[in-house]
Amino acid sequence: MLVALAEEQGLSFLLAVGQCQLGWIIGRQGEIDNGLRLLAQAITVLNTLGRSVRLQVGKYLLTDILALSGRRDEALALLDDVLEFSGKTGARWLDAELHRRKGELILASENSDTEQAEQAFRQAIDIGREQSARLFELRAATSLARLLLARGKPATARQLLQPLLTWFSEAADLPDVREASALLAELEVGLPPTDQFPG
Repeated sequence: MLVALAEEQGLSFLLAVGQCQLGWIIGRQGEIDNGLRLLAQAITVLNTLGRSVRLQVGKYLLTDILALSGRRDEALALLDDVLEFSGKTGARWLDAELHRRKGELILASENSDTEQAEQAFRQAIDIGREQSARLFELRAATSLARLLLARGKPATARQLLQPLLTWFSEAADLPDVREASALLAELEVGLPPTDQFPG
Protein backbone atom coordinates (compact mmCIF):
# COMPACT_ATOMS: atom_id res chain seq x y z
CA MET A 1 0.00 0.00 0.00
CA LEU A 2 2.81 2.41 0.87
CA VAL A 3 4.50 1.82 -2.49
CA ALA A 4 1.23 2.24 -4.40
CA LEU A 5 0.20 5.43 -2.55
CA ALA A 6 3.66 6.99 -2.75
CA GLU A 7 3.86 6.21 -6.46
CA GLU A 8 0.40 7.62 -7.08
CA GLN A 9 1.17 10.84 -5.21
CA GLY A 10 4.74 11.28 -6.44
CA LEU A 11 6.36 10.95 -3.00
CA SER A 12 9.80 9.71 -4.00
CA PHE A 13 11.24 9.38 -0.49
CA LEU A 14 8.32 7.33 0.84
CA LEU A 15 8.30 5.29 -2.37
CA ALA A 16 11.97 4.40 -1.83
CA VAL A 17 11.35 3.51 1.82
CA GLY A 18 8.45 1.28 0.81
CA GLN A 19 10.47 -0.35 -1.97
CA CYS A 20 13.25 -1.17 0.50
CA GLN A 21 10.81 -2.92 2.81
CA LEU A 22 8.94 -4.62 -0.03
CA GLY A 23 12.17 -5.73 -1.73
CA TRP A 24 13.39 -7.27 1.50
CA ILE A 25 10.07 -9.03 2.17
CA ILE A 26 9.66 -10.54 -1.28
CA GLY A 27 13.34 -11.52 -1.33
CA ARG A 28 12.87 -13.35 1.99
CA GLN A 29 9.84 -15.08 0.46
CA GLY A 30 11.98 -16.49 -2.33
CA GLU A 31 11.68 -13.87 -5.09
CA ILE A 32 15.35 -12.98 -4.74
CA ASP A 33 15.86 -11.32 -8.13
CA ASN A 34 12.80 -9.08 -7.69
CA GLY A 35 13.85 -8.28 -4.15
CA LEU A 36 17.34 -7.30 -5.25
CA ARG A 37 15.94 -5.17 -8.08
CA LEU A 38 13.57 -3.25 -5.80
CA LEU A 39 16.22 -2.72 -3.15
CA ALA A 40 18.76 -1.51 -5.72
CA GLN A 41 16.24 1.00 -7.17
CA ALA A 42 15.31 2.27 -3.73
CA ILE A 43 18.93 2.63 -2.60
CA THR A 44 19.75 4.63 -5.74
CA VAL A 45 16.85 7.01 -5.05
CA LEU A 46 17.74 7.40 -1.35
CA ASN A 47 21.33 8.16 -2.32
CA THR A 48 20.18 10.76 -4.85
CA LEU A 49 17.88 12.36 -2.27
CA GLY A 50 20.70 12.50 0.27
CA ARG A 51 18.74 10.49 2.83
CA SER A 52 21.81 8.89 4.35
CA VAL A 53 20.33 7.14 7.41
CA ARG A 54 17.50 5.51 5.42
CA LEU A 55 20.09 4.64 2.77
CA GLN A 56 22.08 2.68 5.36
CA VAL A 57 18.95 0.82 6.50
CA GLY A 58 18.30 -0.06 2.85
CA LYS A 59 21.86 -1.34 2.51
CA TYR A 60 21.43 -3.47 5.63
CA LEU A 61 18.26 -5.02 4.19
CA LEU A 62 20.12 -5.59 0.93
CA THR A 63 22.84 -7.57 2.75
CA ASP A 64 20.20 -10.06 3.87
CA ILE A 65 18.99 -10.71 0.33
CA LEU A 66 22.55 -10.79 -1.06
CA ALA A 67 23.36 -13.49 1.50
CA LEU A 68 20.26 -15.47 0.48
CA SER A 69 21.43 -15.31 -3.13
CA GLY A 70 24.84 -16.73 -2.12
CA ARG A 71 26.69 -13.42 -2.50
CA ARG A 72 28.05 -13.43 1.06
CA ASP A 73 31.28 -11.56 0.30
CA GLU A 74 29.28 -8.67 -1.16
CA ALA A 75 26.99 -8.74 1.84
CA LEU A 76 29.95 -8.60 4.24
CA ALA A 77 31.53 -5.69 2.35
CA LEU A 78 28.24 -3.80 2.43
CA LEU A 79 27.84 -4.44 6.17
CA ASP A 80 31.31 -3.00 6.70
CA ASP A 81 30.26 0.12 4.75
CA VAL A 82 27.20 0.56 6.96
CA LEU A 83 29.31 0.09 10.11
CA GLU A 84 31.82 2.65 8.82
CA PHE A 85 28.99 5.15 8.28
CA SER A 86 27.73 4.43 11.78
CA GLY A 87 31.17 5.02 13.28
CA LYS A 88 31.62 8.32 11.45
CA THR A 89 28.19 9.75 12.18
CA GLY A 90 27.34 8.27 15.59
CA ALA A 91 24.11 6.81 14.18
CA ARG A 92 24.75 3.59 16.08
CA TRP A 93 21.19 2.41 16.78
CA LEU A 94 21.56 -0.63 14.49
CA ASP A 95 25.18 -1.53 15.38
CA ALA A 96 24.37 -4.51 17.59
CA GLU A 97 22.34 -6.13 14.83
CA LEU A 98 24.96 -5.26 12.21
CA HIS A 99 27.71 -7.01 14.18
CA ARG A 100 25.47 -10.04 14.83
CA ARG A 101 24.67 -10.31 11.15
CA LYS A 102 28.36 -9.97 10.32
CA GLY A 103 29.15 -12.92 12.59
CA GLU A 104 26.45 -15.03 10.93
CA LEU A 105 27.81 -14.20 7.48
CA ILE A 106 31.36 -15.05 8.54
CA LEU A 107 30.20 -18.45 9.78
CA ALA A 108 28.27 -19.13 6.58
CA SER A 109 31.15 -18.16 4.28
CA GLU A 110 33.48 -20.67 2.63
CA ASN A 111 36.43 -19.60 4.76
CA SER A 112 34.49 -19.68 8.02
CA ASP A 113 36.50 -18.07 10.86
CA THR A 114 34.91 -19.01 14.17
CA GLU A 115 37.19 -16.68 16.17
CA GLN A 116 36.22 -13.70 14.04
CA ALA A 117 32.55 -14.67 14.22
CA GLU A 118 32.73 -14.99 18.01
CA GLN A 119 34.32 -11.55 18.22
CA ALA A 120 31.48 -10.07 16.13
CA PHE A 121 28.84 -11.74 18.33
CA ARG A 122 30.51 -10.51 21.52
CA GLN A 123 30.71 -7.01 20.11
CA ALA A 124 27.00 -7.18 19.27
CA ILE A 125 26.18 -8.34 22.81
CA ASP A 126 28.26 -5.54 24.35
CA ILE A 127 26.62 -2.88 22.17
CA GLY A 128 23.13 -4.25 22.85
CA ARG A 129 23.82 -4.20 26.59
CA GLU A 130 25.34 -0.70 26.45
CA GLN A 131 22.31 0.63 24.56
CA SER A 132 19.78 -1.33 26.67
CA ALA A 133 18.65 -2.93 23.40
CA ARG A 134 17.66 -6.19 25.05
CA LEU A 135 16.23 -7.84 21.96
CA PHE A 136 19.39 -7.19 19.93
CA GLU A 137 21.44 -8.47 22.88
CA LEU A 138 19.35 -11.65 23.01
CA ARG A 139 19.65 -12.24 19.27
CA ALA A 140 23.45 -11.91 19.43
CA ALA A 141 23.63 -14.11 22.53
CA THR A 142 21.60 -16.80 20.76
CA SER A 143 23.99 -16.72 17.80
CA LEU A 144 27.00 -16.92 20.10
CA ALA A 145 25.41 -19.73 22.14
CA ARG A 146 24.99 -21.79 18.94
CA LEU A 147 28.64 -21.24 18.12
CA LEU A 148 29.74 -22.14 21.66
CA LEU A 149 27.68 -25.32 21.54
CA ALA A 150 29.22 -26.28 18.19
CA ARG A 151 32.64 -25.77 19.79
CA GLY A 152 31.77 -28.14 22.62
CA LYS A 153 31.02 -25.51 25.28
CA PRO A 154 27.37 -26.12 26.20
CA ALA A 155 27.77 -24.94 29.81
CA THR A 156 29.15 -21.58 28.68
CA ALA A 157 26.34 -21.26 26.14
CA ARG A 158 23.76 -22.01 28.85
CA GLN A 159 25.28 -19.41 31.20
CA LEU A 160 25.04 -16.84 28.43
CA LEU A 161 21.36 -17.42 27.59
CA GLN A 162 19.73 -18.13 30.96
CA PRO A 163 19.95 -14.63 32.50
CA LEU A 164 18.79 -12.94 29.32
CA LEU A 165 15.77 -15.19 28.99
CA THR A 166 14.82 -14.39 32.57
CA TRP A 167 14.53 -10.76 31.52
CA PHE A 168 12.12 -11.81 28.72
CA SER A 169 9.92 -14.02 30.90
CA GLU A 170 6.80 -11.96 30.12
CA ALA A 171 7.50 -11.85 26.38
CA ALA A 172 7.75 -15.58 25.71
CA ASP A 173 5.74 -15.32 22.47
CA LEU A 174 8.29 -13.15 20.66
CA PRO A 175 9.94 -15.17 17.85
CA ASP A 176 13.47 -14.34 19.05
CA VAL A 177 12.58 -15.36 22.61
CA ARG A 178 11.05 -18.64 21.39
CA GLU A 179 14.21 -19.36 19.36
CA ALA A 180 16.50 -18.66 22.34
CA SER A 181 14.26 -20.72 24.65
CA ALA A 182 14.34 -23.67 22.26
CA LEU A 183 18.13 -23.48 22.11
CA LEU A 184 18.33 -23.30 25.91
CA ALA A 185 16.09 -26.37 26.14
CA GLU A 186 18.48 -28.22 23.81
CA LEU A 187 21.41 -27.15 25.95
CA GLU A 188 19.72 -28.35 29.11
CA VAL A 189 19.07 -31.85 27.76
CA GLY A 190 22.34 -32.04 25.86
CA LEU A 191 20.85 -32.39 22.38
CA PRO A 192 22.91 -31.28 19.39
CA PRO A 193 21.60 -28.16 17.62
CA THR A 194 19.49 -28.83 14.54
CA ASP A 195 20.69 -25.73 12.67
CA GLN A 196 23.94 -24.33 13.98
CA PHE A 197 24.57 -21.57 11.48
CA PRO A 198 21.48 -20.11 9.84
CA GLY A 199 22.24 -18.08 6.70
